[in-house]
Amino acid sequence: MSQTAGNLNEAMLDSEVVPSSLVEIAPILSVANEVEASNPRVAYLCRFYAFEKSCKVDPSSNGRGVRQFKTAIIQRLEHENERTLAGRNKSDAIEMKRFYQHYYKKYIQALLNTADKDDRAQLTKAYQTSVVLFEVVKAVNQTEDVELADEVEEKSQIDMLYNIPPLDPDTPNQDIMKFPEVNQLNIPLGMVTLDSEVVPSSLVEEIAPILRVANEVEASNPRVAYLCRFYAFEKAHRLDPTSSGRGVRQFKNALLQRLDQDNETSLAGRQKGSDAWEMHSFYQHYNETYIQPLLDGADKADRAQLKRAYQTYAVLFEVLKAADVEMDDEANLMILKAHTKVKERIQILCALDDDADIIQGYPSQQPNGVKESKLKRESVDQISILINTIKEGNKQLLEQLKKTHEQRQQFLDIQSKTYALKEIGEENKILLLDLSSIQNPHILSFMEGEQTRILQKRNPYDFFSSS
Repeated sequence: MSQTAGNLNEAMLDSEVVPSSLVEIAPILSVANEVEASNPRVAYLCRFYAFEKSCKVDPSSNGRGVRQFKTAIIQRLEHENERTLAGRNKSDAIEMKRFYQHYYKKYIQALLNTADKDDRAQLTKAYQTSVVLFEVVKAVNQTEDVELADEVEEKSQIDMLYNIPPLDPDTPNQDIMKFPEVNQLNIPLGMVTLDSEVVPSSLVEEIAPILRVANEVEASNPRVAYLCRFYAFEKAHRLDPTSSGRGVRQFKNALLQRLDQDNETSLAGRQKGSDAWEMHSFYQHYNETYIQPLLDGADKADRAQLKRAYQTYAVLFEVLKAADVEMDDEANLMILKAHTKVKERIQILCALDDDADIIQGYPSQQPNGVKESKLKRESVDQISILINTIKEGNKQLLEQLKKTHEQRQQFLDIQSKTYALKEIGEENKILLLDLSSIQNPHILSFMEGEQTRILQKRNPYDFFSSS
């Protein structure tokens, strides 16, 4: 057993390599690594709690890499149990409570008493660690009623402005802080440039237009730009609540950092009594200043400008609806009708083909017979070329798809065999474990169950016959 534990790849337990289905375990292992040097027993208890939680989240180890992860953490726990037990106080429960109280006084309380903007990143990190420690305290000592310090509870009611997290523990009860991604953020303060061009591909269609509008109106009304970015964050979270898309988590972190930075400065310049009315006022201003003049005098030269102005107008309308202005039904209906009317008129104007434009007062010039015949021949030739190109392209595409399917099938077969061999290797490690050397009853029970399951899986007939 000691040899197996000695060969354990401890990097497997880093929070960065936790299986995706067990992502909620990562903060616990991160804290275990953080407190390892100061209190190895507390680090052990954190890892043991992480193991218990992983069994609750995925009891049958169906997730990709979960079984290997559990095996690795069990081996590490068995390896560290006796070594960390030597320096423990009277019991694990007392050890855990004392360390939590020590951490609170040394980090949380000290930072809360002196915290300013320069301390917020450090305070956020300390608060995240204390939350995990408190969770482990409750798990280790379920019979005692452990409560957070009154100071933390009191400070948790402060700074509820607009549900924007200031990246410190003063606002854990905000609606936005209920998002898993936001609740576990640790973002360094500083300016982040956030343009619509850097939006992740999975969000670009929905989010990029909103951020483009935010950049566009920044100079004229910073608060409206802020509200657009906040709406973009909410929409991004609805589209990808688990931040599984490539680059989504980094994008959300950067956007939250920008929101935290812009909140107070933009709030100072707000002209109306609330964000909702500020949004409503700017929406009407944009309609009167840009949309209506372009509609009244729209011609060919104005089409591109009109399209761009309407795109901005549509985003502002979307953010306005999200702002939930308190108005009577008649006023809301008037705004909706006005927006619909503008939308229909712009669609008609911008849908006109350039060759079919009719400028008021000037009838369109019809081509003569020769020109008409020439245009028809050119049109037929172009259509014929297009059809031949499509046919050839389809032929090449079918051949490529056939090759790709065969290659993909070969790759899947190889991948399946490789995964099966890895699984057999992990199972062999479990079967070769010396159960008599395991002292922890929870770990012993788990490993006995695993050995039984593996034997039953490999030869169910012999297993039941011997039973």
